[in-house]
This record gives sequence, C-alpha cells and structure tokens, in this order.
Amino acid sequence: MSFLDRFGRFLDDVLLLPDELRADLEAAEGALEGELWPEAAELFAGVLAERPGLARAALGLARARAGMGDRAGTLAALSSARRAAPEDGDVALWCARLALEEGQLAEARGAARTAASALAERGGTELAEACGLLAEVERRDGRRDRAMKELRKAVSAAPDDSRWALALLELHAEAGEAAGAAAAAVPLRDLVNAPEEARRVGQALGRAGALDAAVPFLERAQEGGVAGARVDLARIAWLRRDVEEAEARAREAIAHGGGAEGLELLGIVLTDRGSFAEAAEVFATAAAMTGDARLWRFAARIVPVEDATAREPTLAGLDAAAPGDAAAAATRALAAALEGGAAELDAAGDE
Repeated sequence: MSFLDRFGRFLDDVLLLPDELRADLEAAEGALEGELWPEAAELFAGVLAERPGLARAALGLARARAGMGDRAGTLAALSSARRAAPEDGDVALWCARLALEEGQLAEARGAARTAASALAERGGTELAEACGLLAEVERRDGRRDRAMKELRKAVSAAPDDSRWALALLELHAEAGEAAGAAAAAVPLRDLVNAPEEARRVGQALGRAGALDAAVPFLERAQEGGVAGARVDLARIAWLRRDVEEAEARAREAIAHGGGAEGLELLGIVLTDRGSFAEAAEVFATAAAMTGDARLWRFAARIVPVEDATAREPTLAGLDAAAPGDAAAAATRALAAALEGGAAELDAAGDE
C-alpha cells in the first residue's frame, strides 16, 4: 500500500468519523492493547454496525476475536477487513492463512491471490508465503500443475527458505516424477541442515524414484543420528534390487533402534530371498511390538504351515488383532489339509 493510500485510509478511518464513533474506536483499540478481548470485540462490533466498511474496525475485531480463540469469528472479521481494504496484502495474507487452516478453500484462494498481487512489489518472505498458500489450495483441489507453478514462484521469491523447495519436491514425489523431484532437490543441498529435514528430503526423493539423489540426504540424516534413516537406506538398496545390501542395512538399522519399521523391512527382504520361516518370525516380532494386524497377516501368509510351533502363535496373534481374518482361516485350512493328507499316507502305509 502506497503512502497516499495509507493517508486516504487515515482520513476515512479517523478524521471523517463523528466524534462519538471515533471515541468508541479509540476505546476499542485501548481495550485491544490491554488484551481485554471481549470488551474490544463488543466495541469494534458497535463501530462496524454504524460503519460496516471501516477496515480499521474490522481488523481490530479480527484481532480481538483471535485473542478470544474464536477462529470462525476471526475469519469472518478478516474477510470483512479484506473487502474493505482489498489492497492490503498483510490482511489478505492473514486471511488466507486462517482460511486454509479452517478448510475454507474458496476464501483462502481469493485471499492468497490478493496477497500475492499486493505483495508482488515487496517480494521476499511474505510474497513466498502467499504463493505457498495458494499452492496448497490448488494441491487440495487436485490441481497439482497449478500448485507447482505457485511453488516455483515461492522458491524464486524466497530462495533461502527451504519450505517451498521441499513442498515442490514432495509434489513431484506425489506425481512419481523422478527428474522433477531431483531438480527440485538441488537447492536443498545447501538449505537443509537439520537431520530430520534431510531425511524428509531423502524419503521424498525415494518415493519419486530418484534413488541416487536420495542417498546423500539419507546419509546426512543417518550421520545426524536419525535412526529411521538407516531403514530408508536399506529400502533404497532393496528398490535397487541389491537384496544382500538391503538385508545387511536392515539388520544394522534394527541394531541401531530401527524398531518395528526396520523389522518390517527386514521381513520384506527375507521374503524376497525366500527365507520364509525367518521372515514370518520377524513380521510376528514387529506385529507384537505394534499390534498391527497387517504385520500379523504377513506373518500368517508365509509361516511354515507344517510347523505348528511357529504357526499357532502367529495365528493366535492375528486372531487377537483381527478376529475372523481370511489369512488365518486359509492357513488353518491348508494345515488341516496337509495333516489329513499325512494321516491318509500313514494309514496306507499301515495297510
């Protein structure tokens, strides 16, 4: 907003108000400064009843409602303030942020567009956030290409802020676009410092299929002490079809606190290698740790059916997690068939 625009707002908001209304407005702002939220909200609402288009009062009401924790009331007041002052990028940005948090996509889209337009000359962090908010609206609406376009604008406006490059990378990962993901990750090489964030980058690259690009980030996360990064590196090895390395890395991850996540991956690798008995034991261990019926189901499907000592505890675990599960019924039916066949062979031998 230019100086002349602000001066015009000042004339409208203060000098041209009747004395009584101006006194109410000043009292409302005093209550706001003293954090007397309900009193401020009542005074601002009274001013707005007389002057519905008074941006200063609408914004004051939004601040009072925010202080009271009234998110819906805050958003309604912000929407009014935005209509009264369509050129105010900061108000539009606040409105877009809250509207998105509340799931009001139409309001968020309009406010974010207004903010991006109003803040274009200023550039920097605020413009990047406006573009980022608009990108999130487009993503939720299923318009990934538009979201990517807005995120590129955000990256350009704030190249030192990793949030926007990371969000762009994750959109490419959603789409399974390995080349796009690898390109989006380039600026993150210098921007990402936190080990957990490095893992997030590596995981996104892995989901996109950019496996070579993922490894340096995951190694950085591992060096930073993120236990799960070892599991991710094992998974990358498995996706590369290096099963031996994947097994070694998975076992190393478990030894370093990889937990159920590491056990599940080891179970997958062992199944891939044909080591079904050990894989079933590993899946059952992970399932016992988490209570996850899916892991019990994996174990039940590959447990050696003829080995009752391994089979029955596994099926009991699945029964407890998912009573009546089809995998348990199928395994029991196969075991019964095998036992019946063995009995018939024994009987034939006796004859």
